[in-house]
Amino acid sequence: MAVDFLQENEKVLLKIERVIGEGFKQKFIEEVKIVEGIKIVDIVPQLVNVRTIVKEGKVIVQGTLHKQIFYVGTDGLEHHVAEDIDFSELIEVEPVDPAIPVTTGMNETTTAFVENLIFEFDPDTGELIQKVIIGIEVIVTQTEELFVATDILGPVIKAQVVIGRGEKQKFIRQEKNLEAIKIVDIVPRLNNIRLHVKNGKVIVQGVLHKQIFYVGLDNVVHHVAEDIPFSDLVEVIPLDPSLPAREGMNARNHSVIENLVWEFDPDTGQLIQKVIIRLSLQVTETQEVAVALNPYGVLVATEVVIGRGRKQKFIEESKILDAIKIVDIVPSLRDVTSIVKKRVDVMQLYPCQ
Repeated sequence: MAVDFLQENEKVLLKIERVIGEGFKQKFIEEVKIVEGIKIVDIVPQLVNVRTIVKEGKVIVQGTLHKQIFYVGTDGLEHHVAEDIDFSELIEVEPVDPAIPVTTGMNETTTAFVENLIFEFDPDTGELIQKVIIGIEVIVTQTEELFVATDILGPVIKAQVVIGRGEKQKFIRQEKNLEAIKIVDIVPRLNNIRLHVKNGKVIVQGVLHKQIFYVGLDNVVHHVAEDIPFSDLVEVIPLDPSLPAREGMNARNHSVIENLVWEFDPDTGQLIQKVIIRLSLQVTETQEVAVALNPYGVLVATEVVIGRGRKQKFIEESKILDAIKIVDIVPSLRDVTSIVKKRVDVMQLYPCQ
C-alpha cells in the first residue's frame, strides 16, 4: 500500500476523541397493567432523560421509558394515557487496547433506542402486557491530540484542528487581617474562566476562589470564603506561523493553580497569601478535513460531513421614522436555531509523527 501522502505538508494535528472501548447491551422491560378498554389502538414508546456515568471498565446508563397508550374505552371513545418507567443498566465496555482500560472521568457517547415493543391485550379482563426491548450502545473516548495524514480521496470529518498553545504564570498576592491564632488550611480553586481569542493572543478572565479555615480567638475553627477576580493576556505560539490565532477561533482552558503559600502573624492577625496560577490554553479551529483511513490505525469517534446546504433568504421591511437622515443600519443574526440529527462515526485514521 502506497503511503506517499505522509509528507510533511500533508498531515494535520487534530484534537480528537480516541476510542478507548465500546459496549452494547439489551434491556428487557415487561409490564402488566389493567386498562378499562376494549381495544389497544397504539403504544408509542420514547426514551427520555438518558444519563450516563463512566466507571472502571463499565458505564452506568439511567433513563426513563416514556409510553403513550392509545386505546378504545368501554364507552366506545378513544382515550390516551401516558406512563413513565425508570430503568438503569450496567454496560461492560470492551477496551480496544487491554493496556488502556476504561477509567472514571473518560468521555462517552451513548445511543439508546427502543428496538422492539409488543403487547398483548385481553378485553375481557382488561389486562395489558407490554414487552419492550431497549438497545444501549456506548462508545468511551479520551480527548487527545493526534497528527493524522490527510487524503483528498478520504472521508471528510468535522474536527478541531490545533492552531497553537500558550502558557503564562500569573502571580497574585493578597494581604488581609483575621482575628485568629492559627491558619488551619487554605483551599484555592479557579472559577468562571472565560477566554477570548484576539490577534495572536487570548484574553483570560476568571476568579480565584479561596476557602480559609482558621482557629479563632475563641479556639473554634472558623471558615471564610473570598473571591479575587483576575485577568491576563496570554500569547499563543502557532504551530504554523502563517496561521496565527485569530478572533472567532476556539480556546480551551487547561489552567491550574501551581502553588499557594501563606504567612500568618498571630500577634497582628496579618495573613499574607501568595498564589501562582499557570495559565495554560489551547486554540483550535473547527475545520472540515479529508483524512486517510488505515485498517491498522488509531480508532477515533468523530462527526462525518454528509453534505452541505445553502439558501438565500430575502426580507423586505417598510417603516416610518421621524428622521431627516439614515446614518447607518447594522444587521446581525440572533437566536438562530436548527434541527439536525447528529451522526458520530467510528473510523481508523492514519497517525503520523
